[in-house]
Amino acid sequence: MSEKSLKSQKKKSTDLYAAIAAALIGLLFGLFVLLVSNPSKAFQGFGALLTGAFSEGISGLGTILYYTTTLALCALSVAFASRTGVFNIGGAGQFILGGAAASYVGVNWTFLPPVLHFLVAVLVSLLAGALWGALIGLLKAFFNISEIVIGILLNYIGVYLANMFVLDYFYDVSMNRSLPVAQSAMVPRLGMDKLFPNTAADAGIFIAVLVAVLIWFIFKRTTFGYQITACGNNPDASRYAGINAKKNIVLAMAISGAISGLAGALFYLSPAKNFIAISDATPAQPMTGICASLLAMGNPIGILFSSLFISYITAGGFNMQLYGFVPEIVDIVTAAIIYCSAFVILINKAIRVLSARFQRKGKEK
Repeated sequence: MSEKSLKSQKKKSTDLYAAIAAALIGLLFGLFVLLVSNPSKAFQGFGALLTGAFSEGISGLGTILYYTTTLALCALSVAFASRTGVFNIGGAGQFILGGAAASYVGVNWTFLPPVLHFLVAVLVSLLAGALWGALIGLLKAFFNISEIVIGILLNYIGVYLANMFVLDYFYDVSMNRSLPVAQSAMVPRLGMDKLFPNTAADAGIFIAVLVAVLIWFIFKRTTFGYQITACGNNPDASRYAGINAKKNIVLAMAISGAISGLAGALFYLSPAKNFIAISDATPAQPMTGICASLLAMGNPIGILFSSLFISYITAGGFNMQLYGFVPEIVDIVTAAIIYCSAFVILINKAIRVLSARFQRKGKEK
């Protein structure tokens, strides 16, 4: 094995150890919160958190897969943009606008046949998310405006635009939300409802896996993937090599936005959530997706597993209420576990520093 291969293998091992350590720290912090809030029931509640997702048998797995679909796509969106050195914190705006565009097609374009209806709705969501993401990329690439500031501002603008769009074109006055999506535009189940009965599991999980594999292929096997990675690793060197950094930033952000828009489409076209509620709050899934991306260190395949872990914890958290824990405590515990995952980068650096020290001491001896 070459020295380059050994270094790559060592980096992958370090990333894995860091991810596991971050998850364990989050779990321990969650247990601490439970001990403070209700010491007598803390370990029972923690046990429900760890095993509760499977308390309903095979149906529990269907619920986990349903959560994983949206979360994985949001995380993949963040990971794609980060390869160019751009932090896409504007996923919430792309998510809600993609969902609103897909819902509009799902409600109003009922003249389309079932499969085509869904595909057109998804295509429109990709376009909406891509346009919103490209706007961030344009302002970053050509005017050097912080993508974090732009993204946060566009998140709220996106929410209000989506609300206005719903109110104007497909509003249900009696329920203060959008009209429900037509059956023909919903995400196909492909037998998932029979395999996982009484759950919202659908074909969305297969789409998420396909997107992850496609992104991995782009990063590893294409010139475009090499160029955007080069722009992220060393912008000056990439420009010297003739790579158009500005174009790649805009393209990467457009693709990142399209993935977030797709996540919104699969969420709002699901039989379990076939409407958009009128609200001032930004969707939570894209923010959680940032943690899932950090936990996997931006690895597309690793994101599938980190999203599965976070979805598992989220599904198990609901069962903690059986032991007297109020929903607010459940939210605190699950949020603590999720956001402790964001420390994976610091843990990764600490592992590398300690490993280097041990190697130096070994050579000195």
